[in-house]
Amino acid sequence: HQICLPTAPRTYTLPTTSAVGDVIYVTGIGTSSWKIIYGTSQYIQIGNTASTVTTGNIASDDTFDAINLVCTVANTSWQAFNGPVGNITIV
Repeated sequence: HQICLPTAPRTYTLPTTSAVGDVIYVTGIGTSSWKIIYGTSQYIQIGNTASTVTTGNIASDDTFDAINLVCTVANTSWQAFNGPVGNITIV
C-alpha cells in the first residue's frame, strides 16, 4: 500500500516475487505524481490494454490518480481492479 505524498514524482517497482492474489494500492495526494516500473517478463493489464513487457510502465497523469493491482500470474502479471481513478498512462 503506497500513498504518494512528496512534491516530486515518485517511482515504485513491482516486486520480483509475487503470488496470485497479492495486491498493490497506489494513490497520489498533494502535488505529487507516481510511476510503476517492473522487471523482465512482467507487465500490467488495465482493461484490454497491457503495458509493454520489459520496457513499459504505468504512470499517473494527475495529482489524485490511483490504481489497485492484483497479481494474476505469479511473478509476472498484474491486473487493475476497482478503477483506476483518473487518467493512467500505459507504456
